Amino acid sequence: MSYFYNKNLKLHYDVLGSGKPLVLIAGITCDNNHWSLMKSELSKSFQLIMPDNRGVGKSDTPECNYTVADMAADIVALLDNLNLDKVSILGHSMGGAIAQYLACYYPERVEKLIISHSFIKFRASSIMFCQHEYLLAELNASPEIRATAILPFIYSDDFIGNGANVQALINAIATTKSKQSLDSYKQQIYAISEFNSMDYIQKIKAETLVIAGEFDKLAPFQDSQEIVNKLDNAKLKIMAGAHVPMWETPEQYANLITAFLSRSVVVVEQHISQYPNPIIVNAGDVVITGREDSEWIGWVFCTNIQSNVSGWVPQQIISVLTVERGIILEDYSAVELNVLPEQQVSIERELNGWAWCCDGEQRGWLPLEKLKIAKD
Repeated sequence: MSYFYNKNLKLHYDVLGSGKPLVLIAGITCDNNHWSLMKSELSKSFQLIMPDNRGVGKSDTPECNYTVADMAADIVALLDNLNLDKVSILGHSMGGAIAQYLACYYPERVEKLIISHSFIKFRASSIMFCQHEYLLAELNASPEIRATAILPFIYSDDFIGNGANVQALINAIATTKSKQSLDSYKQQIYAISEFNSMDYIQKIKAETLVIAGEFDKLAPFQDSQEIVNKLDNAKLKIMAGAHVPMWETPEQYANLITAFLSRSVVVVEQHISQYPNPIIVNAGDVVITGREDSEWIGWVFCTNIQSNVSGWVPQQIISVLTVERGIILEDYSAVELNVLPEQQVSIERELNGWAWCCDGEQRGWLPLEKLKIAKD
């Protein structure tokens, strides 16, 4: 549990994973548990920095109204606290508004930008939805009433057409203690109501991916198209589902994000794995360590004591216990991709002459010498 300060506000954040830094900015009412179904997958490729916006989760609530600009300044203070000059940003819904402001007014801090299920100006009908949700909370409405009123606006028909999904959400509403006060919710409604980037959004120069939901009612895909039309270096991806892909389709959402942020390369030589039963280890596992690879420096031949499966493990994730024993520091899979020449893949991580790649459906290791930078 980590905290930083922006002026007199104490603000909470979590960090997970290693790799290039990616800041995840959640939407209205949401703390950083917003990312709970996809953070494990994303953290395999990136260092995730997940703040609680002011007024939600474990962060302080100001005594007066605040704006999207204020929340963007919180993110800059967080980057300063972590000594990070430049990061990629993913903002969802209200978080997308914060991300726009960051990219416009702090362009030197933004590497790549993802604006997800967001808008240039929040629609009047969407503001009314938030006000309605606020009133239900103020009236202490039952979980069933709140679910009936809220879910059709943020989930797709396919998702809420499944009774098990609806019951799970009702149970979550009933058992989860609110992490935002009514005053704070009112302040966030004010911030999102006042936001309008029409006069400055064209200042965004960072490479940008804009993501929309096909059936999103709060931020219809036309709002995302409007954003793309204003930018010189942006592309639009419309996903199946509605407003919350991190809950409806977390795996597909994570794959889309990873593909955009990763380096695209082309296979120049066929690669077929010679290890049909690759070693897989988890953080904390003890392995028997053997010889070091003479061709690929930095790889150690290990045997997983629990599974008795052997294979090559990067030296960087092994903490030496004894001469022939080591403990694994992070989850690792030695799976290799089978690829053909001219096939395009995305590099998510490079290590000791190899790259952890995604071909759009599967992930695995490939030798860097069999890859070249893809041309747009």
